[in-house]
Amino acid sequence: MAKGAAVSEPARRRTILLVDDEEDLLEVLTDFLITAGFQIIGARGGREALRQMERNVVDLVVLDVMMPDLSGFEVCKQIKSNRDRYLPVILLTARGDIESLVSGLGQAGADDYVVKPFKNPELVARIHAALRVKDLYELISRQNILLTELSNTDDLTGLYNRRFMTRALNERIEKLKSGEGVLTCVLLDLNNFKQINDTHGHLAGDEVLRKFSELMKASLDSNDICGRWGGDEFLIIFREIGSHPEKIAARAEAAVQDWVRQKVPAIVQELQKSGPPVAAASRNSGQTPGKPVSISGGAASVIGPDRSLHPVQMIADLDQLLYVAKGRGNGDILFAPFNSIGRRSAPAGRGEKAGAGRPLIFVLEDDGDICSIVRDMLARQNFETVIFQETPLFFDALKARTPNLILLDLKLADADGRDVCRHLRHQPELADTRISFLSAFTAEDIRQTAIDSGADAFIIKPFTYSKFIKQIHQLIAMPAAAK
Repeated sequence: MAKGAAVSEPARRRTILLVDDEEDLLEVLTDFLITAGFQIIGARGGREALRQMERNVVDLVVLDVMMPDLSGFEVCKQIKSNRDRYLPVILLTARGDIESLVSGLGQAGADDYVVKPFKNPELVARIHAALRVKDLYELISRQNILLTELSNTDDLTGLYNRRFMTRALNERIEKLKSGEGVLTCVLLDLNNFKQINDTHGHLAGDEVLRKFSELMKASLDSNDICGRWGGDEFLIIFREIGSHPEKIAARAEAAVQDWVRQKVPAIVQELQKSGPPVAAASRNSGQTPGKPVSISGGAASVIGPDRSLHPVQMIADLDQLLYVAKGRGNGDILFAPFNSIGRRSAPAGRGEKAGAGRPLIFVLEDDGDICSIVRDMLARQNFETVIFQETPLFFDALKARTPNLILLDLKLADADGRDVCRHLRHQPELADTRISFLSAFTAEDIRQTAIDSGADAFIIKPFTYSKFIKQIHQLIAMPAAAK
């Protein structure tokens, strides 16, 4: 070896299960394959081979076809019936006819075959080829697992993201539409979080979100599902305790009440103790100290079977509870009366609007901070507001209800707001729905392009409360003829 050359780690010796009822051939092949660098486990029949696989982890099986107890085809079928891992199988056969190849490769699922008599180097070459395929398969499997985790995980907090939580909520509600069970959810919000970002910077805010997520996850049962719903909002879907609603409804709600009474205060205390100094004075001298971080939330349990349950309505009702709790200003978590929310008042259908005295507003905006600002401002008015951060969920909700007003971000992460607006304007059911873009763009040509796509108005960010609410009331009151 040249001076200074790197010394690589020795490759792991691959383990091969060698199965043949001919003792002499088994012994000769064992010696040759050991010399070729493999570890060998021998078996003199099909049943012994299966027993060896239960006791040992092997990388590949070399399997004789003709054996007295179980044929190689039968053993191969049992090996391939295990879908949890990919284990290559090479058949040894004295028959090279087409029927045998079809049985071995097609029906039994073998990966390759060698016809006796064969030269030992040929067998070694086929083993290496099969192991390369196995390695690629395992690499792709690991990458797919990683990609799945990444697509389901919020990169800041490590919790499930909104996409995963939406899917989980939909699945649970679909089960309750036709079957018995109880669904218990809590939507949480960190109070005074914007102040942390403004006073201490976004890095401090990110640390608070990470710490809160860590504490919340540690406080829950392993079967509970928790995720970041958006910005500083978090959704928890509690585990199903049993299958008989009449027996478990009280237990489900009691479990959440217990979590609220015992765990949430401990989380808040730990968060205030270990997070950034949120109660300290602002960087700017002369400002009053900020309020400490606290938690508000809305919680509810619903029971199935009930076809009127709907995930969008469930979140909208929890959201309403949450903001009533935030309005109290003392970090409450409000519980809806059991089995009282999450249901459409009538079978969902296009054209269903909110009551005449309470306009329905849909907001499609992918920025979590903007969502919080809009929600806060609209919560003070007599509006029913549903906010979406993903375009597919927005369109799904439109199948069930027709809003009086749509506030639409011009620059969405998953769509162009102008294209969305054009699509909406082609829907006859939305003819009386007002649409306004939300955008930081002020250039007149961009504004005109947006209006040309069918919008009724254009609201410029950042918002001031009085001007924003005035524009919303004007849009709500706008007669259809003026459009």
